[in-house]
Amino acid sequence: MMKYIEKNATNSKISVLPLERAYVLENELAKEENIAVSELTDRLGQTYMELANKESDEVVKDNLPASFLNDKFSLLKANLEEYLYIESDLFDIIQVEGLTLEVDSVFRKYDALFGFKAPKKQEAVIRAYFAEQLGEENSYSLMFNGQDGLWDVNLPIENMAGFTEDLTIAQALELFYQFMFGLGKKLEEK
Repeated sequence: MMKYIEKNATNSKISVLPLERAYVLENELAKEENIAVSELTDRLGQTYMELANKESDEVVKDNLPASFLNDKFSLLKANLEEYLYIESDLFDIIQVEGLTLEVDSVFRKYDALFGFKAPKKQEAVIRAYFAEQLGEENSYSLMFNGQDGLWDVNLPIENMAGFTEDLTIAQALELFYQFMFGLGKKLEEK
C-alpha cells in the first residue's frame, strides 16, 4: 500500500477504496483529509480484459471496454466454453498476477485462477485464511511454483461472502479484491 501511496498521491490526496481507507487510517499511512474514497472501476488503472476459449486459449474478444465491467457475472455461465482474463494495475496491491474468471464446465462453479506473490514459508497462513473464508479446505487448489516464485491458486469465488450470480463483473472483482486484501493483511500480521 505504501508503494501505491508514494506513486499515486496527487496534490497530497490519495484515491483509495473504502476498505483501503480503513487500512490506511489504521496504519497511519495518510491523514483523513488527504484521502479520497473512490469506486473500484475508478481505481483499476491500466486494465486489459479478454474473453478466450477454454480449450484452445484462442482469444474470442480482446481489449474489452470498461463498460464490459457492468455486464452480469453470470455471463460466464451462459458461455461455459469461455473464460475472462484480466490484468490490472490494481492487482499489484494485492500481489496478484493475472486473474482468470470462469465457470467450471463439470461442476458449474465460478472459479478464480491467478498467480499470487508470497513466500513459500507463508503457506500455513494462506491455507488457514482460505479455509476460514471459503469453508471446506478441499474447495480450493494452492500450489507453489518454484519456477516463477508464485502460488498458483484456483478458488471458488462463489464461496466468498457476498457472492451472488446477480453481481456485475465489477462487483465480483471488488469481492475478489476485498478477499485478497484481507489475505494481505493476515500475511502482514505474521
